[in-house]
Amino acid sequence: MSKKHRVNWKGYIPTTITPFDEARQLDVPALHSMLEWLHAEGMHGLFVGGTTSEWTSLSAQERVDLFRASADAMRGKLPLLAGCTGYTPAETIALAQEAQALGYEGVVIAPPPYVRPNDKEILAFYQQIAKEITLPIVIYNWPAGTGIDLSVDLLEQLTDIDGVVGIKQSSPSIEQFIKTLFRLKDKVRVYGFRMDEHGLALLQSVDGDGTIGAGGVLGRYQPDFYNHIWRGDIDAARACGQKDIQILQRWYTPELIGRYGSSPAVLKVAFNMRGVPVQPYVRRPILEVEDTEIALIRQTLVDLELI
Repeated sequence: MSKKHRVNWKGYIPTTITPFDEARQLDVPALHSMLEWLHAEGMHGLFVGGTTSEWTSLSAQERVDLFRASADAMRGKLPLLAGCTGYTPAETIALAQEAQALGYEGVVIAPPPYVRPNDKEILAFYQQIAKEITLPIVIYNWPAGTGIDLSVDLLEQLTDIDGVVGIKQSSPSIEQFIKTLFRLKDKVRVYGFRMDEHGLALLQSVDGDGTIGAGGVLGRYQPDFYNHIWRGDIDAARACGQKDIQILQRWYTPELIGRYGSSPAVLKVAFNMRGVPVQPYVRRPILEVEDTEIALIRQTLVDLELI
């Protein structure tokens, strides 16, 4: 049986932010409010501790605290995936073991950022991790954050590792995504479909798995993109997808870098505008969004009739 059938994660799974209070400490009540909002908006799962969560400014204990607080609110309600990217295998293994103890269903792991390991080292990195943990693994290709765009040939080698069940393909290259999809879709789940005409065409031609994306600030429109496709209502899916594309085009560069500040800062402002009690506080080196940029974020949400 294909490894992709070991898990049932499909649809839109947002990468959650980490709300902070004014002292830049984890704001658990705000976190729980945001997660409950995402659940009520129909998300198909949650990815906790990814890039958007500001994991690089959290201590190891704070990352576990974030896992625990999120699981306390959502365990048993939605599939939970834990972001366990680290600079060493030991760091990643320890986080994955904590996530498993807290009831997470899987882990999402990118190659170590900054280090820029070669293909042989990346393969050994994942092989070591897979030997030490039992949770299913999603490989996270995130060249904007790691400086490495995993080749399709390397991804195929990585999918030969028994514990690997999926790929979060976040290369900005649509060509890379298509190559990944058609090479590996029968072996593992492939995430990263765009909600544009390319994504619609691909999803109509294959039984695509979904998108593990940033934030979920659009609410129901992002999971409904997939819900409508599954029901065969392509026009309704297209209407949902157009809102997501507007967010991508206005708030991010083609390389998926934030135009008005780092993604967590922008999303926190946007969530607050949508009535979710998340404050704009972020941790250095990320800065809060400036007033002139806040107005541009608001205008996007007004134009999309979200506020």
